Amino acid sequence: MPRYKPRAKVGPKVSHDARDKLMACLHWWYGRYKDHPDYVKAPFYFDAVYQWHQRFTLDGEELVGTVIEIYNAPRYGGEKVALQYAEDLPAVPPWPFQ
Repeated sequence: MPRYKPRAKVGPKVSHDARDKLMACLHWWYGRYKDHPDYVKAPFYFDAVYQWHQRFTLDGEELVGTVIEIYNAPRYGGEKVALQYAEDLPAVPPWPFQ
């Protein structure tokens, strides 16, 4: 009986980490502005995150807006609560900057 090699997973890597999702929420709009200085640093990432954001329904876009609002307003809980809300978002490409 022949043994088959396991198939390699093809496609971009995605992350289910809440911090990566939070970073995608905060920076998805860079993919819209190709001349932005930060876009030039990681164009493939920002294009992928922009496409990730474009696939959302209205409810998904509202959740992204909620995550941004919570992150920017300490009275709502700040980064800790924003990470909890970001966990409900779909997987994103991993944040390229460490």
